[in-house]
Amino acid sequence: MRILPAVLILLLISGLLSGSSLAVGGTAAEGVQVSEGGSEPAAESLAAQQAEELAAFRAELLAPAEELLAEKAGEIRREHAQKLHDAARELRDALQAEARAEQAELTREMLELQLELFLVSLSPEEEEARLARLAELQDELQSKQEELQVEYGERLGQLQAEHVEAARERLLAFQAELEQAVAEEVAAFDRQLWAELAGRLSRSAYDRS
Repeated sequence: MRILPAVLILLLISGLLSGSSLAVGGTAAEGVQVSEGGSEPAAESLAAQQAEELAAFRAELLAPAEELLAEKAGEIRREHAQKLHDAARELRDALQAEARAEQAELTREMLELQLELFLVSLSPEEEEARLARLAELQDELQSKQEELQVEYGERLGQLQAEHVEAARERLLAFQAELEQAVAEEVAAFDRQLWAELAGRLSRSAYDRS
């Protein structure tokens, strides 16, 4: 199973978080009112500090998120590898049982022909007919074995494809849940920072009044 590279995972999650943070930050910023022109440098400094804190918080979440996703990918891979192993064994056993049943029937007829050839007085035409039938049965037996090998390969390939797709879907679903959870945490922290910024600006304006 192909697992998303760690760098790609980081980029996906980081991209999502950046978009969420910007959207939330812009919304919160609209509620921040600078009552006096002289407070703009202070507001800019506080906003810069907030951006640094948000970036640090995002980085703190990304590392464990990446690790958790990698652990989940390994867990899913092992589960489906075991399931595929069990399914392949069941398929092999079923086809082998089918092959044994067909082989037993063909072998029985071949043995009867061989006994006739050795024990019964046959005319040249009868002997030729039985030898021809014996050759047909041998070819049929070989053909059956080859057909079962081909069928096993095709059905095993189908099983592998099904498990790969199932594992991929499970991993993508988990990744989406993880991205959503991390994005919500960052958005909540972003709102908290903007609320604190608004409170600082309000107190600063009050102290100057």
